[in-house]
Amino acid sequence: MPIEEKAINGILSDVLKRKFKVHAIPEFSIRSRGLKRPDISVYEKMGDRYFTAIECKIGQDINAQKRAIKSAERWIDEPDCWNVIALCYPREFSRETSESLSHQVVNSTKLLMLKINRKGSSSRFYKGDISDLIELSNSIDEETKNTRLIIDLLEKGITKAAGMVSVEMSDVMADNLELPKLNKKDQRPALIGCLILANTLLLQNRLKEGNVKVEGGIKSLLELKDSRKLQLDLLDNWKKIRKKNYAPVIDPAISLTKKLVTASRTDEVLRVLLKAVLECASLIRNVQIDHIGPLYHGLLETARYDGSFYTSTSASVLLSELAITAEWFDTAIQSDINKVPQIKICDPACGTGTLLMASARSITKRVEEIDRNVNQIQRESLHLNLVENVLYGFDINRHAIHLSASMLTMSAPKIDYNKLNLYRMHHGVDNNGQVRAGSLDILIGSSIFNSSYDLKQRDTRQVKTVASGYVSESIDLDGKCDLVIMNPPFTRDSIRNDHLGKKIEEQVKKREREIQNDIENQLRKNAINRNTIFSYFPPIADQLLNDEGTLAIVQPFAANTGIAAQGYRQLLTNSALFHVEIVVTSHDNSRINFSENTTITESLVVARRPQNNNRKRETAFVSLIKNPRATDVFEAKQLANSIKEALGGNENPLKSRFGSICWKDLKESSPKPWNETVFYHQPLAEIYDQISEKSGLTTLKSIANILGVREVRGTFERVEGSPSPYLKALWYNKSGRETKLKTLPDTYVLPKKRKKEKGDKIWAKRGNLLLPEKMRLNLVRTTARFTEDPVISPAYNTVFDFPFLSDKDFTIFCKAYCCWFNSTYGVLSFLNIRSRTLDYPIFTKGHIESLPVPDPKKCDLNVLVEVFEKIQDKDLMPFPQINEDAIRTEIDDAVQEILPQLPDAKELREFISMEPSVHQRKE
Repeated sequence: MPIEEKAINGILSDVLKRKFKVHAIPEFSIRSRGLKRPDISVYEKMGDRYFTAIECKIGQDINAQKRAIKSAERWIDEPDCWNVIALCYPREFSRETSESLSHQVVNSTKLLMLKINRKGSSSRFYKGDISDLIELSNSIDEETKNTRLIIDLLEKGITKAAGMVSVEMSDVMADNLELPKLNKKDQRPALIGCLILANTLLLQNRLKEGNVKVEGGIKSLLELKDSRKLQLDLLDNWKKIRKKNYAPVIDPAISLTKKLVTASRTDEVLRVLLKAVLECASLIRNVQIDHIGPLYHGLLETARYDGSFYTSTSASVLLSELAITAEWFDTAIQSDINKVPQIKICDPACGTGTLLMASARSITKRVEEIDRNVNQIQRESLHLNLVENVLYGFDINRHAIHLSASMLTMSAPKIDYNKLNLYRMHHGVDNNGQVRAGSLDILIGSSIFNSSYDLKQRDTRQVKTVASGYVSESIDLDGKCDLVIMNPPFTRDSIRNDHLGKKIEEQVKKREREIQNDIENQLRKNAINRNTIFSYFPPIADQLLNDEGTLAIVQPFAANTGIAAQGYRQLLTNSALFHVEIVVTSHDNSRINFSENTTITESLVVARRPQNNNRKRETAFVSLIKNPRATDVFEAKQLANSIKEALGGNENPLKSRFGSICWKDLKESSPKPWNETVFYHQPLAEIYDQISEKSGLTTLKSIANILGVREVRGTFERVEGSPSPYLKALWYNKSGRETKLKTLPDTYVLPKKRKKEKGDKIWAKRGNLLLPEKMRLNLVRTTARFTEDPVISPAYNTVFDFPFLSDKDFTIFCKAYCCWFNSTYGVLSFLNIRSRTLDYPIFTKGHIESLPVPDPKKCDLNVLVEVFEKIQDKDLMPFPQINEDAIRTEIDDAVQEILPQLPDAKELREFISMEPSVHQRKE
């Protein structure tokens, strides 16, 4: 009987373990994740997190090779997978006996293997023996590997150390780091404190290894490893380092360690951190990408405290490469490479410095393209020059400035801190009793402000890092920046102000309003929406950029389509200010975002000041089906190169590996949504544009009045039994269960205490046509529902009035429009107004009101009413099966009867079913 592939895999794994001491594990299942493992997983040692995946097939013909490659490619996007190998066994392996197969595996030189990783596949399979297979499995990009290992080692050490921190020690850390007071179970102060101490240990080690001269000399960490008074010895070394230069990095650690002198377990905590640093110290020497960002946010798990999100390393590289092109570089240095130090690059919300680091790398790459003879010493000198003269970073968080300084120092330990341009922006009330608004204060004193306003008289100086610590200094960058690159905070404004206390929070909000009100230029003023702090940053960038500058920004998807972001889109599409060159949006269901610790969809935008060579260009919209993993620098560069080739006319590299591209002329100062970012399949955006321009359609707002969910949610509560009077409501919207157009109330409600008067007014707005607030697209079947009994709902926006109708016709029109919204055209309309996330969108009342509907003055809606009566109790299929849904087809036929000018719905249904955000498959 032939030996099966699974048995051969088991024998190969056993041979790797017993004879070659390789930690190999044959396929098994991880229940908690519901995933199969590769045929063989190879780890460097027991307990490792990262592995090489080997997918195996019997036979070495071309079909067997294709099957092996197809199986192997599934593992490329697995976060913990180093690389992937496709392996084809000789056919004779299956004809061996179990006893002889082990001998054959050990001695065979006919193993056919191919490595498949983010650097691409080798050109062909090659034959080798088991030692070749081992060498191939250990062949990993060193920088990526080292960065991951550094993050893992430090995360384990910091987490362990933080777990040893007492409540008393945690309170000391919170006070020292100026963090908000949290509940006793919250480890955030301890984690940040331990991270800062670990960074300082890394700096000490880096200075010692780099032979940086420090007066009085400092000890290596190995020398201090067994110290009986570790805390005092470290303080002694750190004070010497501080005297030389590095106060912004050293001061927080010195201050923290001094405060913990009396704590009983401080030495134990420091020993754990020192051990972790020693384990990764040798790996960090040549790593030039940000390890602190992913570590910081991995430890804290969420950015809910201040609304800041870490930009992943891959996204930082992608954005900087798209912004810092050869053309941009040539313009910035005016063809003179000696002018590189005159470039100015600013991140007004720098966080851990990830985007600044990525920008420095991209400039180094541009220099090397011009001068192919750059050696290592010149490269280090160039990087030091960039850190000292080119990069500017602002942030409101003290620990963020510390972490940025740490990261920049690790990459350039000979840095002169008097030249470093990192600013901590006052947020709250400063030492002079003035209310400050963080980076928003950059706007004060600029030429866009009315000179008569009181803000002009206020102190605008910020806290700048210098060798001796910090000094107060005004920022003078107006109109001087060649590049503003940023990932601004984009949560509710209240989140970043919560920790200030209610009184100061109100003062800061007032100051933010003053800043907006004093802007003379209407475009800039309209770009600001006070509900989100993100909206202040594009005007800041506009102020900082010079006449040839570039804005590169990570923005929430709501900025592409949201009604509240109309002013922002008008600013970016004003031809006197910007040309939007490129917008990149991820439709990769495995990775819809570019920031870490967020679940919302995001886009990358590059917009340049208008020049003769870009004034008439269309905007390129790139939709990614494969978004590089967070730390995959190599593939981010490949993607950037593919996009640049597509911009030059060669779309093949982009389409074959990463996604699609289309071009659109964004109208002058247009607030219209960028619906090209909404769909992966661009024909859907084109068809929607055609539909929205057809005569015979109008907007829902023009014919109906709508009750929004927020009014109901804040006023009513569910009650048991049958109260009098009966207040019927549709309380739930369960996407997978709502299968029919017709529904019934599912609960009774009454107004909350002291809200009866308001409740009566809302109850008067009950209606029969219900439009959902949110949808889970892979499950949802209905986009509108009809109920015979008029209801209110906290889950559905309710149409309660058609002003042009008599009351007796109201329910008839509700049935007609329920039918329209459940047609493929109605589904497309809902998909087009998505914001926040593509796969689980939330629709505001404003979104709902903007939906296109048949104009009752131009269409015979009775046709839709007849179809509704016929199919109201029939089950519709979920969106992923929309192209197979006979009921939906029947509705579409009726719509096309009254609106024959609409495009054919069959093609629409097929495209919708293939949308990644609709089917949500991760392959």
